[in-house]
Amino acid sequence: MKLSRIFASLIAMTVLFVSCEKQNVGPEPGSPKSVTVSISNVSFTKSINQDLNLQGNKVALNNARILFTDGAAFYPAKKADGTDAVTYITDFTNPSLDFHLLDNRVNRVIIVGNMGESFNPANLDELRAAVLDVKDNQNPKSLPLYGTSTLTAGQPTMESAHGSTSWVAHVSLAPRISRIEIAGLACNFDIQKYSKIAINQIALSNFYYNHSFVSTAAPSNLFKIDNTAAAITNNFATNVANGANWYWDNPNVTLTMPVGGGLASDELKTQLAYNIFCPIEDNLTATSDGYARIDIQLVGTDALGTESPLYLSSNGFKTTTSGEPMLTSFEPGKIYRMAPLQFDESDLEHHLKCVSLSVEVIEWSVVAVSPVW
Repeated sequence: MKLSRIFASLIAMTVLFVSCEKQNVGPEPGSPKSVTVSISNVSFTKSINQDLNLQGNKVALNNARILFTDGAAFYPAKKADGTDAVTYITDFTNPSLDFHLLDNRVNRVIIVGNMGESFNPANLDELRAAVLDVKDNQNPKSLPLYGTSTLTAGQPTMESAHGSTSWVAHVSLAPRISRIEIAGLACNFDIQKYSKIAINQIALSNFYYNHSFVSTAAPSNLFKIDNTAAAITNNFATNVANGANWYWDNPNVTLTMPVGGGLASDELKTQLAYNIFCPIEDNLTATSDGYARIDIQLVGTDALGTESPLYLSSNGFKTTTSGEPMLTSFEPGKIYRMAPLQFDESDLEHHLKCVSLSVEVIEWSVVAVSPVW
């Protein structure tokens, strides 16, 4: 009897020990996941030596890094045979890519475009910490792109002998910046004070010098010029002295008043474009002080030949759609196009020299580039 009691006690202790050991390990992991990833908004174009003419609303996709995450960590992917999968992509001829044996915790796919092979963040915090400089984000052939999508249940045809469950992710890519375009200049000579108006300088103000790649907060490195005649005039002089800043142009356009007044315009041989950073995930206004601002330096000449130095500053943007309210946000991946940038001659008489500008809002189109050798 005593021996049987000893055995019973040992069995009970063993059961208790095993129970405690399982509690310390935590829940059993679920089945691995297989994920089919597609970039849903990319068209494919072959070009010689990457010499692609990217006009209008097109931006190039040269390479992409595919990341699998649970919202914090990044997880490796495998091929169906269990070998390591390639997650840095330069060939976009396949409409979708399959990845296998992903950790069951993966619930989202992130794709980062045009950052090169060396850009391979270890986790989401490292991705968020990556900084983009606005002056390096002006060329549509190399703009950093970003897209993310949650996983949705896929077809069981991808399930394999290793027991993976099937999932899909359709990712849309977009630049991390907003773009302001000026495709023409126009003045409505409504008061016929000047016989012609020369537009000598256009400068951008109220933008960020750089921005985190993925961020929920606005940065503090704001370039801002006070909206006063002295500050704006001084900025124009500084731009002329320094020359060739990406946020400044010298269009040298003269608009001549038509007989009896009315609209005079110039389509511009080369459109003016400025890429800017705004708070990315929150889609708030372009800066903490409101929108990016456009300042214009002009010279008005009256019928007697007397010249008057003039300037205008934008105080907001509205869409070209009739009845739409003023815009309350600039969103990354969208183009705000003025065709043309138009003002009234009477705007120059206002003591604040401010004008609301009308824009057409356009989604960027992504073109995958493949060289022909």
